[in-house]
Amino acid sequence: MCWLSLTRTNPPMSLLLTMGLLDACWVFSISDVWLQNTYYILHREGMMAARAMPAFP
Repeated sequence: MCWLSLTRTNPPMSLLLTMGLLDACWVFSISDVWLQNTYYILHREGMMAARAMPAFP
């Protein structure tokens, strides 16, 4: 409801809010992908290191 009243009274403000939300979503998706890639790389490196190590006693 608050969103609608803002949109009706102040178009530039609602546009700004929408852009802000989109920007936040974009940043979150980018960081999410980055985290997944980092995790994957660390996991892969860890597996390689584990394979290279001699067997644990």
